[in-house]
Amino acid sequence: DRPYRGLVYLIPTFHNPTGRCLADERCKPVVDIARKHKLLIICDDVYNFYYFTEKPPKRLYSYDTRTDPDYMGSVVSNGSFSKVLPPGIRLGWLEAPHKLLRLLAYNGLALRGRRRTQAILGIMGAALESGQLDEIVVESRLSVKSQMETMLETLAAELPREVHISKPLGGFFLWICLPEYMSAQAILDECLKKDKINFQVGNSFSLNDNFKNCFRISYSLYKADVLKLAAKKIAAVIQNHLKRCMY
Repeated sequence: DRPYRGLVYLIPTFHNPTGRCLADERCKPVVDIARKHKLLIICDDVYNFYYFTEKPPKRLYSYDTRTDPDYMGSVVSNGSFSKVLPPGIRLGWLEAPHKLLRLLAYNGLALRGRRRTQAILGIMGAALESGQLDEIVVESRLSVKSQMETMLETLAAELPREVHISKPLGGFFLWICLPEYMSAQAILDECLKKDKINFQVGNSFSLNDNFKNCFRISYSLYKADVLKLAAKKIAAVIQNHLKRCMY
């Protein structure tokens, strides 16, 4: 008898690409559906450190309560140090039901990879025990929030109301929706040609080629002055395309 009949992959907190969070009132019903149909939900919780509010959103994992009479261990939370420290760290962690942790701890990949990660594990263990990692997380979170605000404020000042810009409460991404008659790919092509500015068009996130008028901007990598200049240049290209569509 297989404990799970299917797997569901979710980014419930600061979703990539939209930056949205799964609403509190929807979290418990999602877990209930997983239990009813014997589904295992893998939560990609790699952006959870980067909340811009006073408190972080409640994780979907916390709704899978062990004291529930129908508990079966339906949610796994996947975290990563690579979003806080250099991506080359390649180190993360899992919070999962005990039965899954036992299986994962002794699978071939975990056993083969232990030798390569011993040094990194030692460094990360020391950083956790000393409190250094907490300081890095707070500093990084404040920096990313400032970068988001710079880009959001610049785009909001430069673009008309018919262009919708998300206002994320955390994470790395702005989700921008143009009027439906416009093409995000055309905006990207011109931005690349004129200024070598790149972003991800919306339909690349869709199996059905939807969201052709939307695009995702990542603001986590660059400093505020670079982001501000890039936002102004993107806005100028959008403005020109809007004018062309009107005539």
